[in-house]
Amino acid sequence: MTKRSGLMATLLLMAVAAMAQPSICWLETEHDFGSFSDSLKTVTCQMRFVNTGDEPVVITQVKSSCGCTAAEYPRTPIAPGDTSAVELLYSSRNIPGEFEKNVWVYTNGNPSKTTLTVKGLVIGSPESILEKYPVGEGAVRFSHASLPLGEVTKGRMREAYVAGYNTGDRPMNTTVEGLPPHIKARVLPDTIMSGHLVTVSFFYDSWRAPLWGLNTDSVTIVTRSLADSTDVQTLPFSIMAQVKEDFSKLTDKERRNAPDAVFSTDKLDFGTLTGDEAVTRSFTIKNEGKNNLIIRRLYIPEENITAQTDILEVKKGKKATINVTVNGCKEAMLNTTLTVISNDPYQPRQTVRLVGLSKKND
Repeated sequence: MTKRSGLMATLLLMAVAAMAQPSICWLETEHDFGSFSDSLKTVTCQMRFVNTGDEPVVITQVKSSCGCTAAEYPRTPIAPGDTSAVELLYSSRNIPGEFEKNVWVYTNGNPSKTTLTVKGLVIGSPESILEKYPVGEGAVRFSHASLPLGEVTKGRMREAYVAGYNTGDRPMNTTVEGLPPHIKARVLPDTIMSGHLVTVSFFYDSWRAPLWGLNTDSVTIVTRSLADSTDVQTLPFSIMAQVKEDFSKLTDKERRNAPDAVFSTDKLDFGTLTGDEAVTRSFTIKNEGKNNLIIRRLYIPEENITAQTDILEVKKGKKATINVTVNGCKEAMLNTTLTVISNDPYQPRQTVRLVGLSKKND
């Protein structure tokens, strides 16, 4: 046999093999369940296909876009000319709202990968709505009344969201009011149809945050009926973030020369306090490092206690004096902390305990 005839034979075999490849024709690739109550828990449908090729079809793998969607499919080969189906199961998981999920089916035939889609609208029961969206008194209820963002490194962005659900029978428009310069918001969709979800995303720009350490901002989520201008609902909403300094890029030399904040004490005892008396105690912070120590913030959660420093930037070997004043004590005792935030990379947050007793409770 010549090389040419051998090549022709090989090409012929490849053509025959290609012609003999399993071929699949899907009769359905999308199913809309419509509206249904979350009391159903699980809804199912079938996506049928026909083996239109000359070889058996084998489903090799099935993947879903989330854990709420599962699939049952034949494990045995499907003969040429036969019809089979993939059964899709969607679990509402007591989560009301619109959904659209994908399932990917892989086979040994053509096409080798097919996307099947299920969608619908889950109508929440009063019990599930109260569980998933406990915040709010009007038609639109929300999952949370605050967003704790945790620690955010200065200069970085942080994104988080809150979900809402329209329990009413009319469309509602949602906006966010009272945003400070360092927070932006996006509402999708801005108009919520009855039984549908809304997502309010917040984008936190820590570079523009006004304070080091804890920042607490209050905004208002407003929903308005498109049919009745007097139907307005407001939800006070809090966003909290701990803004910290990024020391990760300091060189070895910068760390060796870094400021070192050394406190003269870790506790201030105010003794016995009266309800109206203002008492002041002091301590010092010495910079035992080489570069200047910058006191970024003095923070005390109680409003009746204030703290002040005589200098904000402490040179090498120098001290700053911190004066803490308690303007009366209405509780049985004083037991709180002063947090000092500085540019000391090894101890950027240090605390001093503030203690005392109330005279009227002796």
